Amino acid sequence: MKILFIISACFIISCNSGKNNEAAENDKKENADRTTAKWTNEDQVNFMDDCISKAGLAMKSDSAQMYCACMLTKAQTAYPKYDDVEKKMTIQQVNSWADECLGK
Repeated sequence: MKILFIISACFIISCNSGKNNEAAENDKKENADRTTAKWTNEDQVNFMDDCISKAGLAMKSDSAQMYCACMLTKAQTAYPKYDDVEKKMTIQQVNSWADECLGK
């Protein structure tokens, strides 16, 4: 449980609260773009570096590498843009992915 808390805390910077009509329209557009958008190599490296630095506090280096690669795949699938991770990812989503990536 301590591992999940540490790892979850490192990913959640802000939560997405209520949305207005403009935000809802933007979400529709982003969902339409989801299949074509890609993360840059720099985005992937930044995600992995941040994840490994935090996960490495609670697990061995090779385990952190595997865990973070799993989390990267899930984040890329859910969010077409790297910036969306910090803006939209919820603690519940992180916990669910963490359970999957840790084989729980």
